[in-house]
Amino acid sequence: MNTRSTIVLICLLSPFSGMFNTADAQDKGICRWHDESIKNLTLADFDKKKNILYMLSNNERYLYVNLKVPGELEQKKILMFGLTTWIDLSGKSKKDIGIVFPYRISNRKYRPKGPIPEWADSLIRPQQGQNQGPPLIRQAMINFNQVKEDLVDRSRVIGLYNYSDSSEIVLIPSDNLRDIFGWMTIDETGLMHCIIAIPFHKIPLDKADVKKGFSIGLETGFMNLEGGGQAGPGGGAGRPGGPPGVGGRRGRGAGAPASGLQGGARRPVGGGMSPHQQMQQMIEQREALSAPTQFWIKGISLAEPAKPTEN
Repeated sequence: MNTRSTIVLICLLSPFSGMFNTADAQDKGICRWHDESIKNLTLADFDKKKNILYMLSNNERYLYVNLKVPGELEQKKILMFGLTTWIDLSGKSKKDIGIVFPYRISNRKYRPKGPIPEWADSLIRPQQGQNQGPPLIRQAMINFNQVKEDLVDRSRVIGLYNYSDSSEIVLIPSDNLRDIFGWMTIDETGLMHCIIAIPFHKIPLDKADVKKGFSIGLETGFMNLEGGGQAGPGGGAGRPGGPPGVGGRRGRGAGAPASGLQGGARRPVGGGMSPHQQMQQMIEQREALSAPTQFWIKGISLAEPAKPTEN
């Protein structure tokens, strides 16, 4: 954890003490206390649903959604079409507040109504690399390993839905440590690490049912074979057109400058496959990507710091 992150994560007094618990963090829906010990956890400490490993943690200032994604299919859905973290303060499965990270251009319902900020435009439209080769989304369907690091590099935009009493999508940089922030990387084993950190002052947890707890839903984007634009919160995607506390990483994490494909020569999109083979693979990929991966974590209660033991 770098110095800047450490400063931001200093514990402050929280007004949500009624929602804290001291129960076993292994129980479903119960958070761990987020401190330096988080870095020492293994995959066995995470719960798993739909091939996504997850762990919720908190300190007195932030709620963290910690994800590990081993499967290539789920990685594709996230990097190509986005991932939405839903928060339902009623403890049910309502899509009340949506935090989309990484954010990609969505269908019209979930696009910002105004012009897209210039800083975000090239990041949320991962269409072409620096070599002006085939669109990255199409490349990802044919040879995901060739472009996934570039897609991770472009995962630096968060979309906020139904946030601060606004029904419009609001775009913010993912590395703004004073707001909701996100961090993503893929390590040397191919495992995706993703953290979404949510300051308590940004979500009205005081409105949550203390006894029932609140709910968090995770939903990847997907490819809508009938068309309709790329994925947004709960949306589909049409046919593609032309940090703390994580160990070693592969290449660059989100937040480093996007570099595109390196070198002057353009590499074959399909790794030497014939046009017929490429088309067949595209069809198979579309079928696999045509449904979202989604689940809910319910009855969430927050953790308290461990009490010092008496000698």
